[in-house]
Amino acid sequence: MLSVTMAGLNAAQKSMDVTSNNMSNANTVGFKRSTAVFGDVFSSDPASNPKTAVGSGVMTSSVSRDTTAGAVKTTGRVTDLAIDGRGYFVVQDPSPGAPMTFTRAGNFGLDANGFIVDSSGNQLMGFQAVQSFNSDGSPALDANGNTVMVPNLNQSQSLKVLPQFAAGSTLPDGSIANQEIQQLSFNGNSTANTSIVVAGITIDFTAGETPETMAKKVANALAPAVTNGKLSSVAVTGSLNASGVKIAYPFSAGPVPVGVNQPTPVSPTAVTTQDFEPANAFVDNVALTSGVLTSGDKYSFKIATSAMSTASPSAPIALNVNVTVPSDPTGFVDALNSAIVAAANTAGVGASDRPTVAEGKITSGNLQSLEFEWPTAAPGAANASGKTVDVSGDSGNVGGVFGSGSTAAVASRAQSKIQTIDFGTTNATADMTISVAGFVFDVHKGDTPASIANTVMAKIAAAFPSPSTVAVDPSHSNKLIISFDPSLKDVRLVRPIYANKKSPAMLSELSKFSTDPVLMQGVSIDSKGQLAATYSNGSTYTMGFLELANFANDSGLKDIGGNRFVQTGTSGQPVITAAGAPKAGNIMSGALEQANVDITSELMDMIRAQQVYNGNARVLQTTVDTVTKITDLR
Repeated sequence: MLSVTMAGLNAAQKSMDVTSNNMSNANTVGFKRSTAVFGDVFSSDPASNPKTAVGSGVMTSSVSRDTTAGAVKTTGRVTDLAIDGRGYFVVQDPSPGAPMTFTRAGNFGLDANGFIVDSSGNQLMGFQAVQSFNSDGSPALDANGNTVMVPNLNQSQSLKVLPQFAAGSTLPDGSIANQEIQQLSFNGNSTANTSIVVAGITIDFTAGETPETMAKKVANALAPAVTNGKLSSVAVTGSLNASGVKIAYPFSAGPVPVGVNQPTPVSPTAVTTQDFEPANAFVDNVALTSGVLTSGDKYSFKIATSAMSTASPSAPIALNVNVTVPSDPTGFVDALNSAIVAAANTAGVGASDRPTVAEGKITSGNLQSLEFEWPTAAPGAANASGKTVDVSGDSGNVGGVFGSGSTAAVASRAQSKIQTIDFGTTNATADMTISVAGFVFDVHKGDTPASIANTVMAKIAAAFPSPSTVAVDPSHSNKLIISFDPSLKDVRLVRPIYANKKSPAMLSELSKFSTDPVLMQGVSIDSKGQLAATYSNGSTYTMGFLELANFANDSGLKDIGGNRFVQTGTSGQPVITAAGAPKAGNIMSGALEQANVDITSELMDMIRAQQVYNGNARVLQTTVDTVTKITDLR
């Protein structure tokens, strides 16, 4: 009797436990209530009389899950999802080898990498989006002319929305984020039979052709370059006498070369290096008078260092360097460097403060110039005299070979990028327009390369913020040297683009360059689970389709906590389909399924279980009292 009563108490306690769990999860999104199912217990003794047999108590047969849908609450958050009908969301821990889990709780969000995740960081799974085609092979379009996307049921993936596409990356439609745009404009009819070369392709024009005709010829000729991926797109712009061609090319590619097949009056060319200048903070170019180096001649140099004396007040230390021309005059620079090292060691000046001869121009025994470099800051002596090196000859042997003095010291930007623009060696033979670093100005017939270089320098110097510099090469007056701060990143900021004013095709060129990323503006999820994102370039891209899982017996799923379940032998294998498919519900975005817990019903179940518990407790007390009295009779 005691065992029967204890079984009743345990069953009542189990019922209250299940009810308490239901009530505690009444506000848990997607929670499914459970019900304790009980069965009576009878003796299996074959000798027992079925007419008088009494049960042996009660046992918990199972705790059954109620999988009916809960009420839906509108939230307005796009990534809050509810399933209208059957099915479970499929989520997976991103750790390698983690199993799929299933949930009805749709309170998702985006993580830092753009993945759609639940509150525990598990990623929502879906199908890859692919383009749909008609039976004739043409792309399927919706009523608005947009490409129809469908789920690839053979390709499951974690659903991800990229917060942004970096400049130069490939967008979902295959285009390039912030690709470079180059515009070719034809300003008037062709005045003669001629041809132009665009991206290495030669296009012939006939005298009298209109800008529209020429633009169409260029676009048709460049079409194969779009097909093979060298260019992103080519399109005719404008109309009639204001026609042109807009060329888009990948971010990582250089500008599309364009030229007219005729003698060019002047040809500025850009010679660019991506290498950084070494961190030599100070350079002095010493110009010397012409003369012949003679073996045995002696020369004296007074060279400032960046070391300071210990005297008070402190003063820059200068080296008095004496050097003799070796038997082979071409070894003079090496001999001078050795003499500098010796003088520095004598004066106690370390390698970080003394200069070296970086370059010496010697032609047929004539020494024309020397270039000294200091490895650290500008030498102190320059602050006083403006000169860092003074040259004089020994009175017995110089013979007037050298003049004394130096050019003004030039400070260079350590670790800067360098670009050289070479304006050739001949004067301009015709008027033309030239554009460098976005500044456009005229070149006139007869202008020398040096005057062109100086004009360009004056025009573009303000385009480069300090400490960048724009200067004419002291050794080559036809060349500009532009020093970039490394933060500018791209040497193509200097881009010589030129067009002959008297070109038969009247061709001009304009380039636009941008490094801004393409940013996500919003996300949408439709009833079929299609996940789409809208970006700042005005495009909407389908990122995938939500997948739903169904089970033959979803009550048999094992609860692993966190509102997630795993399959069991009782539940059967999951059947994974796209949302809206047969036996799969639709998706409601901006809504959440609430727990299917009815508080009133749960309270009634709790009262009933409590009464059962109290009744069994009374029976237990009566049994104990009876046993006690029987025992006392002894």
